[in-house]
Amino acid sequence: WKVHQVNLHILLHKTQLPQANALLADMTIFEEQVRAFFVTEALSTRQPPHRLAVAVALEEMGLEFELEALLMDAGGYRVDMLLTDGRTVISIEQASDYVRDGEHWRPSGSLLLQQRQLRAFGYRVVSVPFYEWKGLQSAQQQRTYLWHRVGSEGGMGPAAAEEAI
Repeated sequence: WKVHQVNLHILLHKTQLPQANALLADMTIFEEQVRAFFVTEALSTRQPPHRLAVAVALEEMGLEFELEALLMDAGGYRVDMLLTDGRTVISIEQASDYVRDGEHWRPSGSLLLQQRQLRAFGYRVVSVPFYEWKGLQSAQQQRTYLWHRVGSEGGMGPAAAEEAI
């Protein structure tokens, strides 16, 4: 799927990468096969263990979302959740999305590229890293955490937020 990410990068930066873009133009069949594999592979990936808890907390907050949304307008990315505003992606991240740097977790290059490309396609990406989520002890803390992450841009007004928290 990394080949597909490179392909998306070239398509997003056609003017800066004219030679690479011209090469891709000659590889239409290959590009279609890579895209099909990318979409299929996204369906078979293991789901993060805290995904269900995030979904429950969002529902308790009154936020509506689509689970495992396929974003064909963003190169075929499949995302954990897409809020009904249609432009906010909730990314439930697990340990394999990060690298350990001493005491700190750092996003992998693949995760950073995915987020950059989703933003370039006009999506707002809200990350929910595993190491932050596992420190939340109660449903109240989880809702507060998500409210601060998603905020009013997720479609909740101040009154609804207070009720949800």
